This record gives sequence, C-alpha cells and structure tokens, in this order.
Amino acid sequence: GQKAAAVASKDRWNKSGKFSSPIATEITPASTFYRAEEYHQRYLEKQGLASCHIR
Repeated sequence: GQKAAAVASKDRWNKSGKFSSPIATEITPASTFYRAEEYHQRYLEKQGLASCHIR
C-alpha cells in the first residue's frame, strides 16, 4: 500500500548517499483531510503565475 511505498522510497533515498544525514521525516497514518476553500484552489493559475518560486 501507500505506507509500504513511502517507506521504500525513504529507504532508497537514505541508501542513495545524496544526503549527509538520514531523512528524519516520520511516515504516519493519514488524518482527516479538509479541502481548502475555493479561493485557494488553483491559486497560482488564478494569479497568472506559472509556478511556485519557493526555494
């Protein structure tokens, strides 16, 4: 399932040698999902932005 895929992905990245420390992200069961209000949906597209510029 999804947990097995997430654990396998984390293990592959940890074994890849691309990071100086092991990945610390916990893989936990999903909790209740709340859909954002309509004004948050497709925000970048509505603002005329091609992509997010977070670095």
